[in-house]
Amino acid sequence: MPNLAITTLPWDLVPGDPFLSDDGVAYAFERVDPDGVVYLRARINSGHGDLLVTGSDGMPRRPICEELLELISEGMLTRVVPRPLDINAQDRRKIDANGEQARALDEVCDFRIQMLRALDDALQHDNQSRSDRQLEAFIAKCLRKKEIGRLPGAWKCSPATLRHWWRTRGTEGSRRTSDGISSTGRSPKARKINHPVEIIAYWSSKAVASRAPTLQIIREYRAELDDINNGRPLHRFRAEIGEGGVWSITRETVVYEKPTSPYLPMSQDAFYSLVRTMRSKKSYAIETSAKGARQRYEGGGFSETPSRIGVLGQIDDTPVPNLFLVDDDTSIPLGGATLTLMIDTVSRLLIGWDLSWEHASTNTVLRTVLHSNRPKYFPATLSHFVEEHTETELEKIRKQALTWGYRVSRLLGDNLTGYHSREVEDALLDATISHEFTEKHRPRAKPHVERVLGTLQQMLFKRLPDSRFDSELAQRFGYDPDVQVLCTLKKARELLDMACIIYNTTRHDGLDGKQPSLVHQEHLCRYRVPGIVDEAILKRALMRGQKDVEVDNSGVRVFGQRYSEAGKTSKLIEDHERCIRKRCNHGGPDQKRFVRSHKRKMAFKVRIKYDPDDLGAILVWNPHVLPQGEWVKLRCVNQSMIGRPQWLHERILELAKQAADRHLDKTTEDRLHAALQREITNVTDRSSERNIRDHAKAMDTPHVAKSLQNWIEVRNEDWSVNRSSPEERYSGDLAEYEAEESALSPIDVDLTPRKDGLNASPRPRRRRSANTEDRQSEKRRVSVAKKRDETSENKPSQTKRRRYGGLAWKDIV
Repeated sequence: MPNLAITTLPWDLVPGDPFLSDDGVAYAFERVDPDGVVYLRARINSGHGDLLVTGSDGMPRRPICEELLELISEGMLTRVVPRPLDINAQDRRKIDANGEQARALDEVCDFRIQMLRALDDALQHDNQSRSDRQLEAFIAKCLRKKEIGRLPGAWKCSPATLRHWWRTRGTEGSRRTSDGISSTGRSPKARKINHPVEIIAYWSSKAVASRAPTLQIIREYRAELDDINNGRPLHRFRAEIGEGGVWSITRETVVYEKPTSPYLPMSQDAFYSLVRTMRSKKSYAIETSAKGARQRYEGGGFSETPSRIGVLGQIDDTPVPNLFLVDDDTSIPLGGATLTLMIDTVSRLLIGWDLSWEHASTNTVLRTVLHSNRPKYFPATLSHFVEEHTETELEKIRKQALTWGYRVSRLLGDNLTGYHSREVEDALLDATISHEFTEKHRPRAKPHVERVLGTLQQMLFKRLPDSRFDSELAQRFGYDPDVQVLCTLKKARELLDMACIIYNTTRHDGLDGKQPSLVHQEHLCRYRVPGIVDEAILKRALMRGQKDVEVDNSGVRVFGQRYSEAGKTSKLIEDHERCIRKRCNHGGPDQKRFVRSHKRKMAFKVRIKYDPDDLGAILVWNPHVLPQGEWVKLRCVNQSMIGRPQWLHERILELAKQAADRHLDKTTEDRLHAALQREITNVTDRSSERNIRDHAKAMDTPHVAKSLQNWIEVRNEDWSVNRSSPEERYSGDLAEYEAEESALSPIDVDLTPRKDGLNASPRPRRRRSANTEDRQSEKRRVSVAKKRDETSENKPSQTKRRRYGGLAWKDIV
């Protein structure tokens, strides 16, 4: 049986001939092997591999010639005809392309062309008349010819129509579409202006690159033409055109002579049109920034979508511009909050969210990840929904929300500092979550969560009362509770819970009209999703640490509060005391002895951790618990600290300080305490005398004198006093003035002794001049000669002065 396999392609291909797939990927032909395997390579920077097909075994492989032809016949692959190298061939192809475009614009152009050619020939050779009677016979004669009568759109036209075609046809060098030639987009249109092109090239390109409005550039352009028409000098550099029509700015001042006829500016509409054609991604980056150009022009791209839920999650945050308040009691302004969202890429389900007072940081990321692992509870505010609808629908949503908490295997986040912190990476690794980052300034790398952020802004925060009253307006005009209607942070978090649950149960266009909760439920019936087993890892990562905090029998005092619990505090003291005893039993001359005394207060330095969002409890590290230590939780004695964030506590302390200052200022308190101490000291005359005597003895010590010898008083000069100059005071005797100046300079009288024992002050080091090669060689010869002449006999008796004040390494050590 003969071998019918196709091992060659029906085209004469050379390496590099282009092919284009239906999804826009360009391939280049490389070769065809003897067994019929075709090699089509993709571009290096395209992000795609070579053209492969799936074999019968399910593995990718290169196509053979028969499979490649099948792809082309099905329209999945197109052969792009390369541009011919011959100039004449390029012109012929251009004419063919023009003809194809002309036929697409006018279907009867071929019939019209043949009729006009026949009419020209008859007018030239047969003395044809253009009257109606003569043209009717001529049209009937032409239609009987096969090459004319069988053309597409052939019909018996009237003599008036034929005369109209003959009068309105194109001329040589100016063809029209009706002539079968289309110059649309191929013939450059000459634009005429009344002044040199350099002027419009300079100002139009400046309008593209400048942030100023185009109208402002037009005014400067008109002002320059007016300066040229009146012979005034110009104050700008000249633009010149180089090879390939590329313009550049030189460092030469532009000079134009006064024209005989004034230059007229081009119209404003034409200037705007020219500037619009010049705009590009590069010019927009020059006008704004590279980030703005990417945001404006770069779009699309490939977004990874796994086949099941729980594989890839996306997290992002955005500042909420609204001004919130902490609670209705204190009415403390909070400022702009930060919204952080985390979604599942497959189901588009919101699995974690957080609304915090602070900026995007480690805590906002970890809180969102921790919230994504927990079940979502139905808000109590939606319970009133039962009165209007059936309880079955609410129960269905309530049960579904309990399954909206799981752990994703991979988490894609921004390239921000908060996501790059060591605490985030360590906590996610401990929770078995792989952390991935997008490129810098590439929000389209995670488009799903970016879209959800905008949806929630429109859905909730921009609908709040006085939503446009942001922090900037509050700082500028102040906050009046009677005028502005603002939302508290607690209420905003409740509204966010409602909005996220409603979003998860709303139809999504990207899911073919399904709800994210429905897609999540469908995947949950087929797959199982894991959860974070040990949430304490994330909780400890959320906390902040503080060292060298003292703990005693009353507990730990920090933030102006006391943290203690019965049993736990006593065990902390016992463990630290026991370990100190063990260390003291080692013995040795340098070992400190542990003195047990009932009068001694047991206090030890410990390390603590606290949650900045809740100062109601702290964690104290006890390293003396086997095998690896233990974190001991101590609650605050003050019950009002439960649930209070650190920033609010600091704000309350600040407000309390302001209230205390208004009640009684600090100076009055100091005066009252000073008066009490003065009365205690002067109980009797004898006690007063003894206090004075003891004070005098304490001052008469060298330590007091040494401590105060460098303290001086600095007074502001009294410029109201009329001071005379030294020349007026000592106009006769200058020596008297110099003597007074020396007497007023204690530094010259009492010098600090030098460490090297020399009394002379160090001389200033002279700057070395640049030594040439001849001077260096001469200096080297002179120094060598001096060394040879010096012996023990002619060596100078005085010690040479050492440089740098005589300091050596032994003096420094």
